[in-house]
Amino acid sequence: MRKRGKIIIEKIRQKRIQKERIFDTVLNGNEHDDIDEKYDKYNSKFITIISFIIVMNIITMIISAVSDRPIFLTILRFSSFISFLMFLAEFLSRLFAAPATFPKSSRIRSIFCYIFSYMGIIDILSILPFIIPIIFLDEQNIFNSTNAYLAVIFIVSLMLKIVRYFKTFRFILSVFNSVKKELIFGIIMAAIVVVISGTLMYYVERDAQPEKFCNIGEGFWWSIITFATVGYGDIYPITTLGKIIAAFISMIGIGTIALPSGIISSAFIKAMNDKEAKKNIDEKIKGKPSDTVVLEQTYCGYCGQKHTPSPEKPFCIYCGNK
Repeated sequence: MRKRGKIIIEKIRQKRIQKERIFDTVLNGNEHDDIDEKYDKYNSKFITIISFIIVMNIITMIISAVSDRPIFLTILRFSSFISFLMFLAEFLSRLFAAPATFPKSSRIRSIFCYIFSYMGIIDILSILPFIIPIIFLDEQNIFNSTNAYLAVIFIVSLMLKIVRYFKTFRFILSVFNSVKKELIFGIIMAAIVVVISGTLMYYVERDAQPEKFCNIGEGFWWSIITFATVGYGDIYPITTLGKIIAAFISMIGIGTIALPSGIISSAFIKAMNDKEAKKNIDEKIKGKPSDTVVLEQTYCGYCGQKHTPSPEKPFCIYCGNK
């Protein structure tokens, strides 16, 4: 009897795991070996429906922003209610599918991994603004001067919501994530230069133009716009030493701004080459023996150069990577 109970519990657990994977495939497009390929098509349909709802909400909000007619307010309230139900159902479904989305974590931990992930935060932000017009605003137009901040919350949350469904956006996030240490180092270096130069400029220029450099914060403001090579012209040095410092900071700013740009560009090139190489390898793997795949590989996954490796020499002749 006890053994039979364990078998029943195990079957229930397997069915739950399978449903979690189905939800994960439909919602996120992730592939699972034991899930039918037909669910991959449902993912594109799901994205289409959600994107349509978001676009309709944005259009309705824009119309309500330029017109005070009651009909538009009614349409906005109705569309907000429908969207709230859809986004809430999606959020709950993603919570259910979290163990399949994060298979290396436990069930509870995977739920928290989703909630505190970038995508989870976007989903939460897209739900919260819809509660306000449904419950609190009654007959008020949310786009009047009193509630103008709500319009910003609505539009930003919806734009973030629609962006998350594009694979290109995920690709961009993965590229930034691959060079996050280098970017953080660049930001820290820029912050150090801003603090030092802003402090120096404040002490150099405060006597010559106290109305401009009235506090050290103004020095930081000058340093930021100079370092970023913007130069609004609202505040600038007039002393000789101040001009020397400004010229020096401008030159450093050009080099420092170019550094993260180069890092990001190289990361994009590497990611696109890796993607192309993987695509070529996957096309050659299909229907061919595994022992011939290495011999027929023609693109390096790191530098993207064409070459023909062999079991004796599996390293790229251009960059040296395996």
